[in-house]
Amino acid sequence: MTPFFEVWSNGEDISGRMRTHGVECTVTENAGGNSDTVTFAITDPEAKITPPGKGTTFSLVAGVIDPISGERTERDFGKFKVDQIGLGGYPHEIQVSAQSVDVSSRAKEKRTKAYKIKTHPTYKEIFEDIAKRNKWELKLGKEIAVEVNRYEAQSEEDDIQFATRLGLQFDASVSVKDGKLVVMKKGTGKTVSGKEVGPYVIEPDSNLLEPSGYSTDDFQRPKHGKVKAKWYDRKKAEQKVEEEETVEDGPDFEIPEVLPSEEEARRAAKSKATELARAAGKATFSVRGDINVQAGCFVLAKNIRPEVDGLWSSTSVTHHFSGNSLYYNTIECEVPSMGRKKAAEKGKDGEGSSSSKTRANVPKPKPKSPYAPNEGNLGLNEGDGPE
Repeated sequence: MTPFFEVWSNGEDISGRMRTHGVECTVTENAGGNSDTVTFAITDPEAKITPPGKGTTFSLVAGVIDPISGERTERDFGKFKVDQIGLGGYPHEIQVSAQSVDVSSRAKEKRTKAYKIKTHPTYKEIFEDIAKRNKWELKLGKEIAVEVNRYEAQSEEDDIQFATRLGLQFDASVSVKDGKLVVMKKGTGKTVSGKEVGPYVIEPDSNLLEPSGYSTDDFQRPKHGKVKAKWYDRKKAEQKVEEEETVEDGPDFEIPEVLPSEEEARRAAKSKATELARAAGKATFSVRGDINVQAGCFVLAKNIRPEVDGLWSSTSVTHHFSGNSLYYNTIECEVPSMGRKKAAEKGKDGEGSSSSKTRANVPKPKPKSPYAPNEGNLGLNEGDGPE
């Protein structure tokens, strides 16, 4: 399979111009919170290329081509905006960094609003409200949707800040991907698009790269058997405690704040319990390129070594392209919310997902480009069009 990537700017694919100079492309997809990013490292031996301007937008499509049939397996990674330019050498090189632009200007408007139980009885109605006014499709985890809302207030926060703050109550990731507001519990194996897929299998002599295919960190942090959250019962004028079992054995973890209601204390204890489980360790895997692997899915490590084998939860997936010859993935992982011990046990009988071929909605290039064939113009500069 031959890897490829296309950079669409002003209606044409300008990746060919970039390749004539030598280029490496890196796409990082995050499970939540942080924006997806793209970086280009462009070789400029004679220092003749004009770097693109900040704020320039483009779309990225990437994948692989079957050299025999010519069939493409590809993904549209969406739109990005250039936010940083770096120059270095020697020899000369241009570093271009860009971030995804899924969030509209409306979503960045500061607003103040009260979400009362009469109009927003559960958190489903709150997130539906946020999605509706920004014209996003909502992908909301079932566990979060049924949570009762006593009262929430958005105070001089934009919608992303507000949604992210709400997500913290449930140990959930919040992201906007492909026109969707995705709110999912962390470490549950769901992708950034909200889909439930089988674990992505990583195995030596299959797709794990050599010689540096994996690394893990086992954080020797204190383990806790139970999380306790205090709340104040106004009717009885006394302090009470909500408890949540964790996946480990050890002393209790006590949340220092006294929360105003039983529901909030219960949510806080549950959220902290899953957070403690995920904080037990991290792993990084380098594998042969696969355009279908997405951040958020479970990763099943098999036949590597006992301490590494088992289920992991991916937090980011990076696609590395070097011209049309080299393509590989780096997958950053953490312990799933079920805990490392249970994840290792589940991994023994786990099955991998089968990759499905997807066709991206690729824009068709114009028959004749109105842009001058200037070898120093990569096509990412504003104003580089016809007069």
